[in-house]
Amino acid sequence: MKRSLLFACLTVAVLMGCKSDDDANLASTDPLEGQWSLVEISGGFTGGTQRFDSGVLAYTFLDGTLTVENNNTDPTVFIFLDSGTYPYELTEQNNANRFTLDGAVYAVDTLESNIFVFNDMVSDGFTYTLER
Repeated sequence: MKRSLLFACLTVAVLMGCKSDDDANLASTDPLEGQWSLVEISGGFTGGTQRFDSGVLAYTFLDGTLTVENNNTDPTVFIFLDSGTYPYELTEQNNANRFTLDGAVYAVDTLESNIFVFNDMVSDGFTYTLER
């Protein structure tokens, strides 16, 4: 009887101690997660285009938070976001992808592994292009 009880206790201990390492191998389901650079802002009332070298406006997406590092030295250039952290979310609304950033909602034009393009969803609004 003692041996059966000991065997049962050991079995339970082994089963409870085992864990699946599937959780550790799960890739992020957030296609934005990682480092990006804002490389272009276009549109607006004038329809102009402002290009930036990679790394000047560094964007890091992680766990629903965007961290912006602004390395721009030209104060006359529109940069979209100052350095800081901003909450974000990707959703689908009415069969269209939406990007919510710090409470503002944007339309997603392109979201691929190395390019992310979104816009203000208004006429004469801006379009923003990020690249990895």
